[in-house]
Amino acid sequence: MPRFSFQRRIRTISSEQFNVYDDVSDPTTLAIGQVDVHYLTPLHLDVTLLLLRDLDDDGLEEMLTALDDDVLASATLDDRRAHVTVLQAKERGVYAMDGPRLEDEDDEEVPDESQIV
Repeated sequence: MPRFSFQRRIRTISSEQFNVYDDVSDPTTLAIGQVDVHYLTPLHLDVTLLLLRDLDDDGLEEMLTALDDDVLASATLDDRRAHVTVLQAKERGVYAMDGPRLEDEDDEEVPDESQIV
């Protein structure tokens, strides 16, 4: 059984976005990453993998293999060229457009929970 799984969130004519889950952990946990796939030309994919937790080199290699097998293989390109950029990030929250802005750093107030999506 594969360790990592991918759940599609968004699909457009030229891109897709997936949440990444760690199947070894508790299934009720949040996504550990996000993948954006952009179809630049019929033979070129540009992929961004955004990790929300640390992975060692072996874990990252396993995730990239799962990404290639489960997500990128569906592009069905015989001679596809995929460029994958891997970024490490720390989630600060998801805010509604009418909620507090991140640039309001002078304000030490914690946002009202009703404003967090």
